[in-house]
Amino acid sequence: MAERSLSSVVSRKQNVTSVDKEFRAGPLDKWRRLASFNYREMRSFVEGGDEYDTFKHRVWKMLEKDPLFNRENDRKLSMDGSRRLTMKRMKRLFEYEFLTQDEFMESPRKASAYIDAIGAYDWSLSSKLSLNLQVGLHALTSTCCRQYNNFELPGPTRLF
Repeated sequence: MAERSLSSVVSRKQNVTSVDKEFRAGPLDKWRRLASFNYREMRSFVEGGDEYDTFKHRVWKMLEKDPLFNRENDRKLSMDGSRRLTMKRMKRLFEYEFLTQDEFMESPRKASAYIDAIGAYDWSLSSKLSLNLQVGLHALTSTCCRQYNNFELPGPTRLF
């Protein structure tokens, strides 16, 4: 992957994508107009490029379409109900397979974009997903026992 610098990102022409067209007007618009730089190009540079931004929007669009991720009744749930719903949502995320192992190996920063995208929706879900994936699988793959050196990871839904 080629090195990215702020000057190369700022100097390139900004492509207006469907992702950028969806932003609604808000209280920061006044300050964005007063900025001495293009905030879209800066966001693209900080987040690692348009590929990650497009990936996040793909995740958000899928979550919007799925009734399980409707947040209207979340406040009415008990603590136990909230935990159960978070677990159901996590299982659904594994079913969607937004990020396969091959994609992760090709672009490891995509995992961070995935966790951020889920976190923008619900940080408890993002935390649970991150802990289950990173801590649990890391414990299996980094053990010092020789019997796990060639351990083949099961599909994520088989872990549950």
